[in-house]
This record gives sequence, structure tokens and C-alpha cells, in this order.
Amino acid sequence: MKKKISFFLVFALLLSAISFGSFSAAAAEEDFEIKILDSTTAEITSYKGSESSIEIPTAVENYKILGIGTNAFLKNKTVNSVTVPEGIAYIGEKAFAGSYIKSVTLPDSVTSLAEGAFSECVYLEKITLSKGIKAIPNSCFFNCTRLESIEIPEGVEIIEDNAFAGCNHLKSVSLPSSLTSIGTYAFSSNPALVSITLPENLSEIKSYAFFGCASIEEITLPEAVKKVGEYSFCECFSLESVTLNNGLEQIGTSAFDTCPIKEISIPRSVKDIGDYALGYYYDQEEFDYFRYPDFHIDCVEDTAGHEYAKNNQFSFTAYPPETVYETGDVNMDEAINVKDATAIQKHLASIISLSAEALALADCNCDKEVNVKDATAVQKAVAGLS
Repeated sequence: MKKKISFFLVFALLLSAISFGSFSAAAAEEDFEIKILDSTTAEITSYKGSESSIEIPTAVENYKILGIGTNAFLKNKTVNSVTVPEGIAYIGEKAFAGSYIKSVTLPDSVTSLAEGAFSECVYLEKITLSKGIKAIPNSCFFNCTRLESIEIPEGVEIIEDNAFAGCNHLKSVSLPSSLTSIGTYAFSSNPALVSITLPENLSEIKSYAFFGCASIEEITLPEAVKKVGEYSFCECFSLESVTLNNGLEQIGTSAFDTCPIKEISIPRSVKDIGDYALGYYYDQEEFDYFRYPDFHIDCVEDTAGHEYAKNNQFSFTAYPPETVYETGDVNMDEAINVKDATAIQKHLASIISLSAEALALADCNCDKEVNVKDATAVQKAVAGLS
């Protein structure tokens, strides 16, 4: 009796495990088709098996697998989970586009993703990116409508055009400090994205980059950003707080069009501001632009910000420009001469005490110390020797 009970118990457990997917046969080597690259290597070109959860083989027919080729899993409706092993170096163009995959893990050996690699994977919920990649290519995750979060690994320098466009459930994006450029439409039409922190090394935000990100509430532009592309934050309907750091030179046409910003400070470094860039909204019924009635600009007199405020009849406060002194101008008389070298010498002899601002200007060799070398540097500058 005990043996019969044990037999039926084991059978029931096995049946239960199979029913709930605990057992999954490994994808057979012969289920993968390959393209031979040379005498020892190949790439995966398609999968003909029936398993829903697979691991890419490291070798097929004694050929080492280097990558997953163009269209390899294009519109594949069978596979929903893929593990890519260490050693795979690249994912080809549209390799998984339109497939039913739900999760993917990429090892650090992957150094290249091609255009549209995971585009329109409408069931994709989770992906772990390789730390070896330098760019997120064009349309890589375009219309991945169930993707809710993504961590871009350190080392990525460029997010290219349309990379995450149409990911309408994307709530969280982590950008690395290595990032320097965000492409056209890169994050456009992502209404669930509430906040994003732009890294300090970012220098380029192209046109339409965050167009239609209706839930973003605040943005701080790093000092490295020289230009905000046209329509880059257009129709960010919740965007009320924008910080433009000194260093910004151009704000493109309609860059912040239809963003309910109440007040903004425009730095003196800005040289050009496009039409409808700030303080306007587009009325879909009237088919025309209108000014936000409570929009206010803080700016410096006789700058592009001041001109934009006056030309568009916005409320503004214009401040007189601050004097920027050149290193070596210790007495801040807007000229470097022998008086500055004398001031340093007197300070070193404890005859006078220089203010903190004067000390910063006196540190000519930028070694965070004021000494006789700095006085000598000023004397050489006066004599035209440096």
C-alpha cells in the first residue's frame, strides 16, 4: 500500500509541475538555423522550435555563435523568454522586432545593438541591458508598450532617434553619467513618464526628444547643454518647473510650447530663442497659438531673454548684468596691470587682506593657493610675456 501511495504521489507532483510550467525542455541545437561567418564562427538566423523559454546556444554544429542576426526572431509568436549567454557579441537589426518576448537578459559581452532590435515588442516587460554597449540605436525599443522601466547602463553615450518612442507605459528611466546625446523623438509620446534626471555630461537634446511626455513635472538642463532642439518638450502638459543653467545658448522653436510654466529664468548665455519657445500654448480648436496670461520671465538686461519677453509682451523682470572679472584682475577694476601684482605682494606680506573673490582672481595658476608665482604671472602678463 505504501508503495502505491508513493507512486501516485510522485505522479501527481510531476503532473502538477508540468501543468504550472516548472519543467521546460531545453531548446535543441537543431531548432536553430545559422549563417556561417567563417571556418569557426556563425550567427543565429532563426528559431524553428516550439519552446517558449529558450537559451541561445553558444555553439551550433561546432561553430561558435557570435551573435543573433537580422530578423532572427522577427514576429516570432512562440518564444516569450530569452537568455543570451556570455560570449554573444551583437544583436542584429530587427532581431526580435514584433515578437512575443516578455523578458530578455543581455550579458556584458554584447557590445552592439542594431536598429530596431526590439521594436514593437508589445509584450516586453523586462530587459537587462549589457554594460558593454555604447549606444541605444534608432528605434531599438520603439512601441514597446508594456515596458515600464529601463536602466541605461554606464558607458552608453548616445540614445538615438525614436529609441524609446511610443513606450506609453514607461514610468522610470535611469540615465548614466556617460550620456552626451538624446536623439530626435527618443522618448516622445511616453505619457506615463513622470520624472527624468538629465546627467551632467549631457550636451545635446535634439528635436522632439520628449515631445508629448504629458506627465513630466520638472526638468533641469545641465550646463553642458548648448541647445534645446525644436519641439523637444512640446506638449509636456504637466511641466511647470524648468531650470535653464548657464551655458545654454539656443532654445529652439516651440521647445516648451504648451507647457504650463508660470515663471522661468533665462540665463545671459542664451543667444537665440525660437518662435513660441516659451509662454505659449496651441489651441486645438482654434488652430492657433495663445500666450499663457500668467507667464513671467526673469532675465538680464539687453540679452536674448529680455528681447523675447519684450517682443512677446510677457511679464518680466530684467536685472542689470553682473561684471565678470578676468583672472588676474585682483583689484577688480576691469584691467590687469601692475596694481594687481602689487596687491598680491601686499597680501603675501600681510599688509592688506584680499577678499575671497579677490583671492580667487589672484590664483592665476589655479593651484588653489595664492603665492609669489601668481604675482609673477601677473607681471609677465603686463609685460606681454604670457
